[in-house]
Amino acid sequence: MKRKIPVRNYLILVIICIVTISITVVLLLSYNKETKIKKEDYFREINLVELDSYILDNPNTLIYVSNISSEDNNDLHAYILQKELQDDIVYINVLENTEGFNNYVAQNYYDKNKKIETDNFNLSMMVIESGKIVDIIISTESKLNLNDVETLLLKYGYIEND
Repeated sequence: MKRKIPVRNYLILVIICIVTISITVVLLLSYNKETKIKKEDYFREINLVELDSYILDNPNTLIYVSNISSEDNNDLHAYILQKELQDDIVYINVLENTEGFNNYVAQNYYDKNKKIETDNFNLSMMVIESGKIVDIIISTESKLNLNDVETLLLKYGYIEND
């Protein structure tokens, strides 16, 4: 004789499934939100050793170079986040090796056909196309001028005119 399973057991099974699925969805949404916030708050940072590989993989890119602490970059950082450019810009901190960085960039990425008045790239934003510097903003002050950065980004199509 076949044993009949009570309807009550089916209801308990359905309730357990619904609760399990609900908890899974809530945890997944929470994780995605947290991950998205972490990703959006920062842009990529590379060092001098990784520069060749990065430019080989990304021959057309923007590089922000600084030899100052990140607290001094807050205006630019906020601007990059506002314009959602964190995936387009890579950051290089040259605080410990400024002379080596300047020499390396001048030898390997400096387009000799372009006129750049200095070989001090310690605080700059570079536009790299086909693996060479085609345009650059260089600051002698403690931070880059946001108007100059915006002009550069508009010129190369990273942002649109509002």
